Amino acid sequence: QSQLLRLPAPAMSWWWAGAVSAARRRQDDSAAAAKPAFQSVALVVGSTGIVGTSLLDILPRNDTPGGPWKVYAVSRRAPLPWTPPPTPAVTHL
Repeated sequence: QSQLLRLPAPAMSWWWAGAVSAARRRQDDSAAAAKPAFQSVALVVGSTGIVGTSLLDILPRNDTPGGPWKVYAVSRRAPLPWTPPPTPAVTHL
């Protein structure tokens, strides 16, 4: 019975790891296409500040708890010219 549960030979472990991760990636892609675009909505007040800028980077990601988030950003000033453009999940008001 122990021979039925044998792992791949060490020489093929790199191939096995690649095959498993490719299958997992395809499964994740199909699951991402099936679920709704946004699960939660956030309003970030002070989006050009230190904390607000970090929240604009973190909240739209798929691995964020409760996410991905649709983010509405509010600030006193326009976004600074050297900041990266927001993702489609972020709307600056």
